Amino acid sequence: MVQKSLDAISWTFRYHGSASGSVLADEIERDLGPSMGSELCTAVETAYSLVYMYQVLGRSEHADRAERAIFNAFPAMMTGDKWAHQYMAQPNQPFALNTTASDGHLPPLFTTANSGSPPPLAWSRCLAHVLLGPSTVTATVDGGSVAISCDTAYPFDDTLSYTITTDRQFNLYIRVPRWSHSFKAVQGLINLPKRDATSGMYKILVNPDQTKVVCIVSTEVRTEARANDTVAVLYGNLLYALDVGFSQTSSFPHAWYDTRGPGLSYLPFPQLRDHYINSTTPWNVAIDPATLRYHGLSGARLPDPVFEHGAPPNHITVDGCEISWGLRLGITPDWAPSNRTCIGERRSFKLVPYGAAKVHMSDLPVVKF
Repeated sequence: MVQKSLDAISWTFRYHGSASGSVLADEIERDLGPSMGSELCTAVETAYSLVYMYQVLGRSEHADRAERAIFNAFPAMMTGDKWAHQYMAQPNQPFALNTTASDGHLPPLFTTANSGSPPPLAWSRCLAHVLLGPSTVTATVDGGSVAISCDTAYPFDDTLSYTITTDRQFNLYIRVPRWSHSFKAVQGLINLPKRDATSGMYKILVNPDQTKVVCIVSTEVRTEARANDTVAVLYGNLLYALDVGFSQTSSFPHAWYDTRGPGLSYLPFPQLRDHYINSTTPWNVAIDPATLRYHGLSGARLPDPVFEHGAPPNHITVDGCEISWGLRLGITPDWAPSNRTCIGERRSFKLVPYGAAKVHMSDLPVVKF
């Protein structure tokens, strides 16, 4: 049963997974086509299922996948204020417009939503920080009182700063993702224990009183192969997508049976809006991965909300060029073409965190200069 569960997860993501951490399953699992969509509920349920699998099997790759869905697929489909969400998102989606036909075919793209975040995990004799991010927890551990605060800008930064207060010795476990090429303590620990290869956990013995532990989870830009000789670009657990610009209009929300009418003006909250987003810069771009360069926070503070277009200071630059690239059904980018001949000059393009890019291109064709 364990092996069947592992195979099911592996095969699902190998043949149907999106680089953002969700599953390409627009009512049907078909292929890795960048025009295939994922619903918001798919991102939520995927992350939940992967966290549950980590609890059961203790394999770090499942927690890594859960984080990727939470930090990419999940926020990409919502406005920063969480008042609206997208019904269906695609890996390559340079516009989110009303494409509803006169007969009502295709649903509206945005509606209202609420969201939450997963809590830290705890056991009776220890505490474990499994899904990394800013967190606070107060708990009784092995009969002692424990309070922990993790101050971090992760996943936008690689530093985790823990303030720990306890009246009894206990073990703190920190899960370090598999993509991290090094993990070090710059304050509070002299000898850092080795990471458990399966769970990804570092075990830290915490003594009574107050302890300050500062750790750095180091990584670098990497690419993952996608279908049809395309790549996804990642730094840590953040997926980066081509910045295609941003132009937005909005209207009153629409009923499903009248998506092109004036909208429902009688709803009680003015925040309820349908949003229509378009790109303002070229989306038909191929990149040379050898030219990827990461630009981090550099001491900047994160805005709130951070998952909005133009909000995160993190970005990646890359050299590329425009190519001829057709539309599928006349409305969305088709498979990346095999002919990657440049139709524009080589120049620098900007990649931004996928979760902040409500319109985006994340499966990018490769060229070499």
